[in-house]
Amino acid sequence: MPTIKITDTPTDSECVTLAEAKAHLRVDVSDDDALIGALISAARQEAEHHMLRTLVETVWELQLDAFPAGECIRLHNPPLLSVTHVKYYADGVLQTLDASAYVLDSASEPARLVLASGHSWPGTDSRPGAVQVRYVAGLAKADKAKVPEVIKAWIKLRVGTLYTHREQLATGVSVAEIPFVNHLLDPYRVWGL
Repeated sequence: MPTIKITDTPTDSECVTLAEAKAHLRVDVSDDDALIGALISAARQEAEHHMLRTLVETVWELQLDAFPAGECIRLHNPPLLSVTHVKYYADGVLQTLDASAYVLDSASEPARLVLASGHSWPGTDSRPGAVQVRYVAGLAKADKAKVPEVIKAWIKLRVGTLYTHREQLATGVSVAEIPFVNHLLDPYRVWGL
């Protein structure tokens, strides 16, 4: 059941700003701004991977080989903002499932698409990716201040580690001895997936 990231996050949408990261690193010059910006993105993506949630607005696509036998489809990487479409292949033609056929449960983590009363999932062709659910998850750009400070602190710590030890990382030298505090993210992890 692959979920594919469709969009990359613009730099101005990151939950930790370049200014915040530079202040944490005690960097006053702009020589490494591009590098620090890339490290912010890398650290945020690592945090998202560890927590199984999305911090900034991102478009995802869940691809299934068929509709599930049960009544719901789970949409990973919460929080869910919206469902763009549910498409499926039937008789070799890509079709769009009418939105009245399902109800969106965005209060659950992960969110779910649940069959509406009196509806059933349509039959699909037997092929990989026969069902495609495209959705938007994360915090909207205007809501990035809602990212908890402990997550922002983790991202800044990770940026600091990556920035300070970039030569070791580039040459493949083990950085296992660099202490890290992944447990800070545990309260925000989506469990049971």
